[in-house]
Amino acid sequence: MGKSVENCVTNIFNQDIIVERTDHGSECTEISVRYPNMSRGRLCFILLLLTLVGVVMSNLYIYTSKDIIILISSLAAFYLSVFIYYHVFQVYKESLMVIASTGLQYTTTYRTGRQQCVFIPLQTIQDVVINEGITMHSVIYYLMALIKDPEYANKPKSIFPIFMKTSPRISSLKEIYRGVQEMMWDSYKYPKDKLL
Repeated sequence: MGKSVENCVTNIFNQDIIVERTDHGSECTEISVRYPNMSRGRLCFILLLLTLVGVVMSNLYIYTSKDIIILISSLAAFYLSVFIYYHVFQVYKESLMVIASTGLQYTTTYRTGRQQCVFIPLQTIQDVVINEGITMHSVIYYLMALIKDPEYANKPKSIFPIFMKTSPRISSLKEIYRGVQEMMWDSYKYPKDKLL
């Protein structure tokens, strides 16, 4: 493992995230954004809240019906759906491995440890940019790779958004952007200790 630099910041939703840059030699850098591990206090609070919801559901159900099998199955379905949402669909970490003269590898890691990897070869990348998305009430900045169209040299064929689930703020995105540009095309001449 190479040199690693870690910053604790908040994302656009004011949730704590950890932005980490790990250099794997002069030709490879990995930038990851992850949520901190859940504390025991928060886990106990969530379990207490789920138990309270279960007790309220059971009391409401007992007063309206006397069939205990339906009550138990509805509580089991509720707890199972909460478990599946939290452990299967919630993203824990997103990482971008920048390999000079080769390309980008983007990995999404879920709470269960399941990973999805996408590799984008360098010859298909037109550029990596910070784009802004406008919603009803805010402007959201995100990092994206512009994928070249083989027929038209100056026109991007598609876009590939990066770090959409962890949503770092613009200040963190700028540092990540500089690191990607430095590694891929050497466009910026920033000292590595100033990046993240």
